[in-house]
Amino acid sequence: NYELSLGWRRDSRNRAILADSGSVSSLSVSSSVPGSDLEYYKINTQFPKYFALSENITLSTELNLGYGDSYGDTEIDGLPPHMNYYAGGSRSVRGYDSNSLGPEGSTGDPLGGNKRVVGNLELILPNIFVEQSQSTRIAAFFDAGNVFGPNETVEWDNLRTSAGLAFMWLAPIGTLRFSYAVPLND
Repeated sequence: NYELSLGWRRDSRNRAILADSGSVSSLSVSSSVPGSDLEYYKINTQFPKYFALSENITLSTELNLGYGDSYGDTEIDGLPPHMNYYAGGSRSVRGYDSNSLGPEGSTGDPLGGNKRVVGNLELILPNIFVEQSQSTRIAAFFDAGNVFGPNETVEWDNLRTSAGLAFMWLAPIGTLRFSYAVPLND
């Protein structure tokens, strides 16, 4: 299989890591070349935005959507299994095991799906440990999302939600994230 990809990205954040103003808009499309053994396409969009509520408090929002499907002579509905979307875990819906949301196989293992909807809200709070720190962040968050299979309709009632607290530290070895989350609709 050969794959072609096209992407567009606009970044107006004040910092790439631990930003507190601006936004990022991105759209990517990838597709296998017609005539490949597996013919499929994927469309992804991501939109994080930061709103200053006061001098020390920022609201961060992020929406992450993905859709994919097969086309041509491919005999499967949706995406090939290795191209499926997954959700759950520290980078999507915190409070759930990594890649655990969405359709499950007969053994209870996650199968992934061809549709992904994930939204995150974070209230970035003043750091009580270090004033005006550019290397640490404390936030209260609310996450919602799920993955849906090819024969499933995206329904807002089926989104899994969680809430909690997060701490980020821009350490000398890289960004470290610590979250405590509680699933709200297990």
